[in-house]
Amino acid sequence: MTEKAKDISQKIKSILAEHIGVDEEELSSEDRFKNDIHMSATDFADFVEKLNLAGFDTTRLDLMEMESVGDLVENIVSQEELN
Repeated sequence: MTEKAKDISQKIKSILAEHIGVDEEELSSEDRFKNDIHMSATDFADFVEKLNLAGFDTTRLDLMEMESVGDLVENIVSQEELN
C-alpha cells in the first residue's frame, strides 16, 4: 500500500470512527457495514455525506457494492489515484 493509500485509509477510518462513536483502532478493513458495524442505510448515507464533505468524491462509486470498510477504502484509493 502506498503512502497516499495509507493516508486515505486512515482518513476514511477516522471519519467512520467519529461517525459511529468508536475508537479508530476498533475498526478493521474486514468490518462489514451492515453485519459488523450495524449501520442502517440512513447511517451509511450520512457517513458517505461526511466523506464528500471531507473531499472524497464518491459520486462515481457503486456504493451498494461496498460491503466492508476495506471495499470502500480500496475503491476510493483507486479513484483518487486516477485523478
